[in-house]
Amino acid sequence: MKGVSPTESGLQTLALLGGVIISSIVSGAIISRTGKYKAIIVGALALMALGLWLLTHIDDTTEMPLLWIWMFVTGMGIGPTLAAFTIVVQSAVPFDKLGVATSNLTFFRQVGGSIGLAITGTIFGQVLADSVVPSLVRQGIPAEIAGGLGQFAGGGGGGEVGQVGQDLRTTLATALPTELQGFLDQIVNGVFDAFSQAVAATFWVGLVAALAALAVSLFLPEVPLRGMVRRPKGTADAGSSARGQPEPEVIAPGI
Repeated sequence: MKGVSPTESGLQTLALLGGVIISSIVSGAIISRTGKYKAIIVGALALMALGLWLLTHIDDTTEMPLLWIWMFVTGMGIGPTLAAFTIVVQSAVPFDKLGVATSNLTFFRQVGGSIGLAITGTIFGQVLADSVVPSLVRQGIPAEIAGGLGQFAGGGGGGEVGQVGQDLRTTLATALPTELQGFLDQIVNGVFDAFSQAVAATFWVGLVAALAALAVSLFLPEVPLRGMVRRPKGTADAGSSARGQPEPEVIAPGI
């Protein structure tokens, strides 16, 4: 944790968004030209899993350039999956079921996001509460004082202690008793350390989900994309037949 403001912390995620945008554009162009998507989906999920695994190693000493690289790798894995799965679903169902299939895809994405958010939020809160006391002790805070602060963090006061940003030092300087003011720096560092551990723990949920999706995608059938017709090898049009040349396998726009 670097103690930056909420605005600056939001700007730090531009590396993730950059990876998402770049990979989404590139993968979309490749799929539209080749009609192939399975290899892109498998590769993207593998890259996403790698990025999430890297993010599980976040701690209070992680340098920002390294964190940007980890986020960019994760974003490069996320991008292709945003449009590719929609293309797969829309190409695999009859035309009259297109709206139903697309809406179901959106619905299950929202359900999965809601469940995932609830799980990660629970894990974050539990790990934060469990990590505060050991982190404070490692910073040199006496165990009895650390235990009291840990109860405050895990028993309803965690919202105040969890304000890990530029206001944390000011908040603690006002809230702490006079006899604890000498431990202010150690307490701030301990909270930062515990917060980092809690954030890193949440990425394990995403890693498990990415690996499960990767395993399923290995059995994903590759159907012709809607709006594209595959001509079999040896099928020639009038021009190529007149020239006596075989027609290679191509993918041409369908009607």
